[in-house]
Amino acid sequence: ASPNYKLLTQENVKDCHEHRIQVVPWTVNEDKDWKTMIQIEVDGIITDFPGRLIGYLKELASQQRQDVP
Repeated sequence: ASPNYKLLTQENVKDCHEHRIQVVPWTVNEDKDWKTMIQIEVDGIITDFPGRLIGYLKELASQQRQDVP
């Protein structure tokens, strides 16, 4: 399913996953919204700025590695 990201909640993403439906919202273009989509565990993100999203994900992964003792 590819809904507008503004319609998604953690609960309805979980419901989709329970029915084996992948959730790939559109069109998520801001860091704060990428963060929310990651937190609610979507399966992918449609964006107008894939390069920025990749950079954001790399930075997030780098921060997580630094947090591990």
